[in-house]
Amino acid sequence: ETELKDKIELKDRLVKMSVGFGYLIVLTSNQGLIYNCKHMGHPALFDLRDMSMSLIVQAEK
Repeated sequence: ETELKDKIELKDRLVKMSVGFGYLIVLTSNQGLIYNCKHMGHPALFDLRDMSMSLIVQAEK
C-alpha cells in the first residue's frame, strides 16, 4: 500500500469533495478543481460563481 500526502490550499470556502476512479474533485464557493490522483500538481479548473452545486457523481468513462 502506498501512502500519498499532499496539501491542497484553497482560496475559497470548501463546499464538496469527492474521490473516485483516480480523480479528486473539489468544489469551492467559486470554482471547481479536478485533480488526477497520480499527478496532483495541475488541476483542471472551472468557474462556479453563478452556480449552486450540491452533488458530485463520479463514474468510469
